[in-house]
Amino acid sequence: MESTLEVLTTRKPGREVHRHWPDEVKAQIVSESLRPGAMVNEVAAVIVDPPVAEPPIKKASRPEIIVGGVTIRLEDGASAARIAAVVRACVVPT
Repeated sequence: MESTLEVLTTRKPGREVHRHWPDEVKAQIVSESLRPGAMVNEVAAVIVDPPVAEPPIKKASRPEIIVGGVTIRLEDGASAARIAAVVRACVVPT
């Protein structure tokens, strides 16, 4: 028995691919699945590639806060709490 393997890769959402199988291939798949002892997962096996990892987001080493014409550069790795505290200190209520 001849076996065929198709590898499906992940695609971006909204870009679905509809496969059109020739009648001969459909008939072969049905025929193979009806043989005594045949298992569907052997006849119609699919291997899916793992999702492709997105490139990591490049982190800025030194956060900057710009208010008007003033740029405040914080220390490397400043926490979100530290950045928020500096922003609150820069905002003067009117």
